[in-house]
Amino acid sequence: MAEVFISYRHVSPDQNLADELSKFLQGQNVSCFRDREILIGQNWVQMIEKELRACQCFVCFRQACGTLVQKRAVIQDSRTMSAN
Repeated sequence: MAEVFISYRHVSPDQNLADELSKFLQGQNVSCFRDREILIGQNWVQMIEKELRACQCFVCFRQACGTLVQKRAVIQDSRTMSAN
């Protein structure tokens, strides 16, 4: 299971921000889950629920009406997460 669950709309800028965050976290040895990892034929509802319940951190990128409403990412230091 991933340490960080990243939720985002599949449009710019949310998708681009999710890509950047995922790359950064993976470079810090922090595992991430995004729905892109769900394969055709997998039970996506079950997989998302399982990943959500298991993650240590949830990040949500949200854009509304073409305006950046709020962008927050709460990221714990990977050493802190692995200590838990």
